Amino acid sequence: MRAFMCEVVAILTQFPVNFLKNNDKRGISLEYSSNNTVYRNEILGPGEYGVYLGAQYNNVSENSIIAYQYGVYVGGQRNTIVGNNIMENWGRGIYVGNSFNMFVENNIMNNNEGVYIYSYGQNNLFFHNNFGDNTKHVNYYWSGIGNSWNSSFPVGGNYWSGYEDKYPTTMELDNSGLWDTPYVINENNVDYYPLMSPTKPITRKFTAYNNIKVEICSNSSISEFQFNTATKTLSFNVTGSSGKGGFCNITIPANLMWGDFSLFINGEQLEEGVNYTKTYNGTHHMFYVTYTHSEHMIEVVSTEVVPEFSHAVIPLLLMSITILAAALTKKRIFGRQNF
Repeated sequence: MRAFMCEVVAILTQFPVNFLKNNDKRGISLEYSSNNTVYRNEILGPGEYGVYLGAQYNNVSENSIIAYQYGVYVGGQRNTIVGNNIMENWGRGIYVGNSFNMFVENNIMNNNEGVYIYSYGQNNLFFHNNFGDNTKHVNYYWSGIGNSWNSSFPVGGNYWSGYEDKYPTTMELDNSGLWDTPYVINENNVDYYPLMSPTKPITRKFTAYNNIKVEICSNSSISEFQFNTATKTLSFNVTGSSGKGGFCNITIPANLMWGDFSLFINGEQLEEGVNYTKTYNGTHHMFYVTYTHSEHMIEVVSTEVVPEFSHAVIPLLLMSITILAAALTKKRIFGRQNF
């Protein structure tokens, strides 16, 4: 089914709970229209623009905008983009081409570029957004453009995946849930109060082996994901504000790990039904783990895992290739003799 573009020229309109899919160019276009609310739509590509804002005073909230060249294109001023899932867009999740817009509590994840700022994109405000696993979180037309990437203390700024790898010695700032080291985008764009953990639970995908992925949904910051076939162990770190409750829901494909499972936190074995629950749906093992922050290492150990490519197989493969080559050579010689 192919949906048509919604182009709006009226004012004070709303778009609630719609499903738009396979739009060749634009999902919802507000090119000359102001004071609209685009609310709770599923806007799925592929296409060029998921939501196109060419005017001002529009509100785009609680939408899922997926698989476009530009998830949200902001060409006007004083628009509010809040609470959206802007994900898996192959170009830019958000394109900002003008000033005085506000971006709050969006999940900006798995895009090629999370946010792209063009030359007129100045004096915009970004805070409480979750930047997760974008190829590049923020890119600029030129670094002299300035925007604000946090609210005041203790409200804070944004969550950035990869932050702990970039700033490994960072610490929590005054038990605030904020890191004490600013997140530097460039010399004119700095998040001075980056968040320790997402503003709401987010799902991240990690490649464990070949193309087999593990999904972790959590309200914690996830870092240092590893999968070790030799020890049959999957491990990662969870981080959040000290004393606050944390959880993670780990979904592991059954062709990656199977058999009997044991879970550990900071090296201590957890008790099923007390510290975690386990379910199985026929294709995936799912573990729901709870804990109290700050930082912990979680390990999932199984009795069986996907086998590594054994070095013992290599001589067998070479022998098979040699036998096959000899057989083909013999066949060609026999063919010439009978010609």
